[in-house]
Amino acid sequence: MARKVKFGFKNLYYAPITESGYATPIHIPGAVSMTLSKQGEDVNFFADNMDYFKESVNNGYEGSLELALVPDQFKVDCLGFEIDSNGVLVENANGIQKAFALLAEFTNDDGATRLAFLNCMASRPEIGSSTKTDTKEIQTETIDISCTPNADGYVQYSTTEEVDSTVYNSWFEAVYTGTASI
Repeated sequence: MARKVKFGFKNLYYAPITESGYATPIHIPGAVSMTLSKQGEDVNFFADNMDYFKESVNNGYEGSLELALVPDQFKVDCLGFEIDSNGVLVENANGIQKAFALLAEFTNDDGATRLAFLNCMASRPEIGSSTKTDTKEIQTETIDISCTPNADGYVQYSTTEEVDSTVYNSWFEAVYTGTASI
């Protein structure tokens, strides 16, 4: 049966990029939604009274990631925050953001698609909340995400219905770097 629709979002992980590759993926609880828009544009060159050359430039994706709360460890690992000797989370304007891979799962009508975006950067979340009234309204946090191509041109991987079960079952244990052959 072919996948027809998607309707869920879960199993969100990040893996900081280190000098030797990707660190072990770390779970981000409370994934609410992710919306990434393609980046790049179409190039059209006209000659001989026709569309002589056409190409689409792939600059990756940009968008937002909504979470119940952005984990403190993510802020340290990816946003340049620090935790001081008293256990206080410290934001320093000179903190250096770090690139990471982002792994996720979209639930489909016939299973789930697992994805890995390879070269991501994130923004700091907005800070805010509101008073509790006679009902509790959950306040989420959103961070902006950009996923750009690696030096080798790869942007992301996603599983298909024919994916090897070993690859699928170990997806969140290490960042898939593949055997892309075209």
